[in-house]
Amino acid sequence: MNEMFRAKVVRIMTPRRSLRLSANGRAVLPAAPLAPKCSQVFPDHVTPEAAIYEICSNGANPFEVELVFLPEYAEEIHAYLRYKEGATCPLSSYAGTAVQPELTWDMRRVLVNWLVQLHAHFNFAAETFYLAVNVMDRFLAKRTVLVHNFHLVAVCALMVAAKYEQATAPPLSTMAAVCEDQYGVGVIKTAERYLLAKLQYDLGWPGPLTFVRRINEGDGFDPRHRILAKYLLELAQLDERFVGIKPSVLAAAAYLAACKILNLAWTDKHTRLATYCPEQLFPYVSALLEGCYMFSESAVCEKYSRDEYYNIARTLPEYLNSAGFVQRGS
Repeated sequence: MNEMFRAKVVRIMTPRRSLRLSANGRAVLPAAPLAPKCSQVFPDHVTPEAAIYEICSNGANPFEVELVFLPEYAEEIHAYLRYKEGATCPLSSYAGTAVQPELTWDMRRVLVNWLVQLHAHFNFAAETFYLAVNVMDRFLAKRTVLVHNFHLVAVCALMVAAKYEQATAPPLSTMAAVCEDQYGVGVIKTAERYLLAKLQYDLGWPGPLTFVRRINEGDGFDPRHRILAKYLLELAQLDERFVGIKPSVLAAAAYLAACKILNLAWTDKHTRLATYCPEQLFPYVSALLEGCYMFSESAVCEKYSRDEYYNIARTLPEYLNSAGFVQRGS
């Protein structure tokens, strides 16, 4: 995403407020309220992050420092992002058509699963993965590619996304090595230029995480919503049903699914931040939850089975089964 439109965390000095002082004269800050816990999916100790406060001492004048997401520009930023998402979405049905007669959706799923593994190997930012999938889909929807070059398209898409999102990108020799030298450095460089030319160098696609963070404001940036939504969003990249779906819709549906799993309400504030109401999102929620079963052997599930993600790839299907979730067609 273009740097000038990414919502960044900034510190804003607010006017001094009266603070209660302890016996030793130090400021005492109110504790942030804790939301209900969800022991079915997350361990009991996983709770919303405490509100972040910082006291700056300047002589005898303490100030409260709040972390905010550019609230004075948020509406304009997200209006622009919603314009860009419509202009940079791929076609939803390019596989098996005249454009890509040799490509099947199963083959695309293998490519995306490989991108998940490469993304984890290089420890890229999450936005890099989503942009790589978008770049790959947009190119495959425009130009016919032979079977033996599908992996070349995937690795070029990841390289372009890394150059756009990361501070530094891996050298071309490293990318050639991960392809087991099937493609040389010169071939990758030429393919990368060709890919960018066909996309008219337009890489300003806003990924779903931007919209997830926006909606998460309605819950005080509760990390449980984000982790669940991110898991469902990564699974959705493997599913051909979500190709061409706007990232704002996908993000809102994943967040609504997280609210349902956590037994927490979707409020009017969520609707205002997401610009979608639950009735518009329910058709996508069931499909997102089905991904927990459909792609249980994927690299995404392997990633989210680790302790750092609270093993939700294993605990979530168990919770859905106990809650009576029924897959369509089963």
